[in-house]
Amino acid sequence: MSYQNRPYNFSFYPNDDGLYCSQLVQLAFANVLTIPQQPMQFGDDQQPISNYWLNYYQKLGVAVPLNQPGTNPHDLSKTPQLNYVGQLRYGDLLVD
Repeated sequence: MSYQNRPYNFSFYPNDDGLYCSQLVQLAFANVLTIPQQPMQFGDDQQPISNYWLNYYQKLGVAVPLNQPGTNPHDLSKTPQLNYVGQLRYGDLLVD
């Protein structure tokens, strides 16, 4: 399946036409890596859905996809088949 020219999935809903970053990685490597989906969480220490995400999804005009299946960069970094090889620098931004 080709993922070229697909829009970014700003809602993170699994059935959206677009793809978000870790969703693309999961799909692109599905034949060689097992990257399980997890129920998506949007909370903080205070509430199940943080004010940030409430505002974000209010602007999108859709409900927060709480507990919908999905992936995220943190879980991808814990995938046993992946090895950490270094850091990426983009201008002044250091991505670890």
